[in-house]
Amino acid sequence: MTPSHTPLFWENRGKEIPPRPDFPESYPWEDERHWYDREYAGWMVKKEPQPPSPPGGPKGKEVMALVPGDHPYSREYQEGMREKAESYGIALTILDCQWDSDLQDQQMERVLRLKPDLIILWAEDQENAGAMIRKAYSAGIPLIASNFTPDEKDYPYILSWTGPDDWEQFRLLSRRFASLMNNRGGYGIICHREETSSYYARSWAAITELNKGAPAMELLEMASTDLDSRKTCDTIRGWLSVHGPALKGIICADDSEAQEGINQALEEACRSDVICVANGSTPRGIRFIREGKLKAITYQDPRRDGALAVQVCADYFHGLAISGMNPLPVHLLDRDNILDLVAPREKKNSTPDYLYQLIMECRREEVSGYFRQLAEDFSRDSSVTMDYFRGFTMEILSNLMNITRTLELPLEEYLGRPENLFKKLFLQPGMDETLGWLREVSLEILRSQEQKRKNSTTLIEQVIAYAAENYHTPLSLKVLAYHFNLSSPYLGRLFKKETGDSFPLWLNRLRLEKAEELMMRESLPLSQIALKVGYANANYFFNLYKKYRGMNPGDYLESLRDNYKN
Repeated sequence: MTPSHTPLFWENRGKEIPPRPDFPESYPWEDERHWYDREYAGWMVKKEPQPPSPPGGPKGKEVMALVPGDHPYSREYQEGMREKAESYGIALTILDCQWDSDLQDQQMERVLRLKPDLIILWAEDQENAGAMIRKAYSAGIPLIASNFTPDEKDYPYILSWTGPDDWEQFRLLSRRFASLMNNRGGYGIICHREETSSYYARSWAAITELNKGAPAMELLEMASTDLDSRKTCDTIRGWLSVHGPALKGIICADDSEAQEGINQALEEACRSDVICVANGSTPRGIRFIREGKLKAITYQDPRRDGALAVQVCADYFHGLAISGMNPLPVHLLDRDNILDLVAPREKKNSTPDYLYQLIMECRREEVSGYFRQLAEDFSRDSSVTMDYFRGFTMEILSNLMNITRTLELPLEEYLGRPENLFKKLFLQPGMDETLGWLREVSLEILRSQEQKRKNSTTLIEQVIAYAAENYHTPLSLKVLAYHFNLSSPYLGRLFKKETGDSFPLWLNRLRLEKAEELMMRESLPLSQIALKVGYANANYFFNLYKKYRGMNPGDYLESLRDNYKN
């Protein structure tokens, strides 16, 4: 890799905040200065004191998330939250208010009574968000505002904000839109739900940016269709009827349901000439890019959006200093870069969670190979942003800290003082040095894990002891893997290698032996005996017993009685 391809990823200038104009509301809505307090809300706010992080790291901590309703983006967002929470052992509960702000208020009251360790709030109604934020603060529960923009007066009371920087993204998208339109022609905007923070950002960022940079372009129409496909299709049909060929382009606040409606209306009218861009990037939006129905979308991965909120939770539980604003990287996708930018992120073997698995399983060569592959992937991918690389490596470092706590290793001995870790990361001069430093830290932790295993009973001996004590509980390889911080496929292979049996076979034999011991010494109904040894379904127990013993458990009981009489 030549020096020109080794960017200084820690050259972070931050978000440039212009001076606040006097009386922003006095400017017309088409002037970007009018929206100053909305666009830069939260970036220069002084926080009120936040609750201290509870000890013990993220494992076992209770986090409750409130989300507004069902939508393709929301579903992917929630999946990203679940995956990240599972990787840290965080107990995550998600409450969906089905686009009903009154129901979300009730859910918040319930959450406050339950007193979780942290709340993630994606507010359905921005007007109600302030009251919920302040109630959580008064209750001493830290709150992360995610994927919506609170009022500036409410920012002091939140632990952090996470999500896409809609204003900056839509300014970038609008400049690309203007270029595609050759800086002229009529356009329309399909807006987000009215009165939401996304409604203002994804409408007025575009309008003000185009007024400033492409004054020859004319806004013909704008409408909120509640992100509904049918409503959007009807709206576009009306626009085409009124404006005909004068409508040259459409900006959409949603690359999924609403964009589906736009596509349908344009296909009906045989208007393949209309330039479309949208907020994204759901799987459907990415497909529309590949099909040519969208020219550009914002790079707003919903899974990464959800994972980011939980990652900030984990950093807080690790005792790290938390930034008040944690936006996703700002980037656009089009047909030229979509394969380069999306495909590498979907590789299972390049995730920080996969590195966690390799270290826990002491797979030394694969740990080194993991970092070699990362270096190759990043050097080939010219579209990787500084923010993405920084976030990715910070996530790796957070996972490494989590491993030391899980293994009960002295953190400072292997990683140094927590407050200095990220400073060391930021001091690395380039990509190769950053990944090399993380590789050495990973291998040092792996060496300590190997030594710890040599000095204790074998892992499978520990697993067998645990299973023998808990055979009567719901037990599976997945449960054991979680308890011992391993992957279930790896544990299954290791168990069979050392015992000669699969774990389910071994467990069933143990349970049947325990059942026979109970039948010998206690006069209990067979259904109760089944329950006591871990089988909730008595019929399953009967069938299993006959399979392994060649008789029904009732026949075995009868034989015991006969032996006793004789």
